[in-house]
Amino acid sequence: MKTKELAGRTLDEWVARCQGEDPAKVRSLPYSRSWRDAGKIIEANGINLGPARGLDGSIVNWTAWIWNQETGRRCERVGETPLIAAMRCFVESKLGTDLPDEPVAERAALVKKVRGLISQCDEIEFQIPGKKKA
Repeated sequence: MKTKELAGRTLDEWVARCQGEDPAKVRSLPYSRSWRDAGKIIEANGINLGPARGLDGSIVNWTAWIWNQETGRRCERVGETPLIAAMRCFVESKLGTDLPDEPVAERAALVKKVRGLISQCDEIEFQIPGKKKA
C-alpha cells in the first residue's frame, strides 16, 4: 500500500502506529477528521499546509509538507482535506512511501475470529441455574 493512497480508518490506524499506539486497542481514531487530535501532531512535527488551486483559483485539494531531518529530504503529500494531507505526510515522514497491508489484514482476521465466536455462541444452549429445560 502506498502512503499517498491512505484514507479513512486505514490512514488513522497508521497515524496511531506512528504515535506508538496500538490501533486495535483504540476505539476511535479521528486523526484524519479531528483538528483537536491532528493539530497536536501537525504542530509537534512542523507540518506545513497549503491549498492547491486550480486554474480558476478555486481550492482543488490540499498539500502538506515537512522536512525530514532523518532522511534529509522533503516529504510532501496531497489530500482532499488539510488533515488528510497532513496525516499522509506524517505517516510517510515516519515510515516511507510503501507500507505493508498489516492494519487491514489484522482487522480482517479479528472480524473473522469474532464471527466464529458468535457462531459458536449461537450453537450453545444456555441453562439458567435453578430452571429446568422446557
